[in-house]
Amino acid sequence: MRRWLVPGLMLWLSPAVCLAAGNEIVQLQRDVALVDDRVRTLQSSFDERIGALLALQQLTLKRVNQVQTSTAVFQHSLGERMKQQEKAISAPVATVGSNLDQVRSEIQLLRDSLAEVNARLRVLDQKLVDLDNAVRIMQAPPPPPGP
Repeated sequence: MRRWLVPGLMLWLSPAVCLAAGNEIVQLQRDVALVDDRVRTLQSSFDERIGALLALQQLTLKRVNQVQTSTAVFQHSLGERMKQQEKAISAPVATVGSNLDQVRSEIQLLRDSLAEVNARLRVLDQKLVDLDNAVRIMQAPPPPPGP
């Protein structure tokens, strides 16, 4: 009787086991569907964000190119203006330099002339001192004749 009991019990429990296994499979299918939906949502979000990043990158590159172009134009314009200023200023600066050299040479001539005048004044001063001494000697009464 035991022999029949185990297979009978199995026949009696087999629909319940099959039903439980079917419920687990259904639950697994639901979980897989939820995971698949989440993956699709994440993929969509990822694609949107990558698209936004690529758009920002393109915009950044466009602006960098604009800045580089503007910088090149500015440098060229600045270089041209500097050349114009150099041309405009070089003639007056050369004139000032020439005038400065002329003033230097005239100052040197004045120094030389002043040195010569000072030398003559010293000679005249010495002559005046000698003349003053001669006048004093002449004005002094002669010494009385000796006894």
